[in-house]
Amino acid sequence: IWSFGQDYYVVHSETPFIAAMRIRGTFMFLLFTLVHSGHSYTKQYEDISKFYSTSAKIVTLYTTMGEGECKTDKVTHANQYSADFQRKFHNRAKKQPLNLVGKFINDRYVWNSVKLDAMDVRKKNGGEHYSYERLFNVFDSYTCGIFFVSKEKHRGGSNYELRVKKGTKPNGKCYDKFMWHTKSAGVASKITKCRSREG
Repeated sequence: IWSFGQDYYVVHSETPFIAAMRIRGTFMFLLFTLVHSGHSYTKQYEDISKFYSTSAKIVTLYTTMGEGECKTDKVTHANQYSADFQRKFHNRAKKQPLNLVGKFINDRYVWNSVKLDAMDVRKKNGGEHYSYERLFNVFDSYTCGIFFVSKEKHRGGSNYELRVKKGTKPNGKCYDKFMWHTKSAGVASKITKCRSREG
């Protein structure tokens, strides 16, 4: 209590609990504002199970991994957790088709459940690791997608592919997004345009 003549002033120190509640209230207000404002900062992740669905044929049109990775994937069976598919290559080297299994995953370590946007791919016979493939962006109701692809076990690298459902063509936005990713990663000069043969 401080005294100045006839007046008395009472000073209350803020307890740690009250301070914590005040900070929490401020945080919740900011979060509510971001989520409900016209500018959402919540990243929307893609659902790879909608791209690698049963009976889908998926054609690689552009790749930064060389002509040897031009291919068509034919999905023979899929559910919300995985997909079985055969991968046929288009290149002159005539690589043998591969029977693969993609286990759908996410590695974003968020608190709540989210859509699975990537897959760990293994050879069906023997279970040998083959690749890690993540769906970064989709367009036109999951008919065009931008994939990050790594053949390294630690999922490193900077390779991208543009894949479409058989019989469709990428729109300008899909192609532009592919170019944006490859330029950002410094691999645009490595882009190979695959031949039209779909296998």
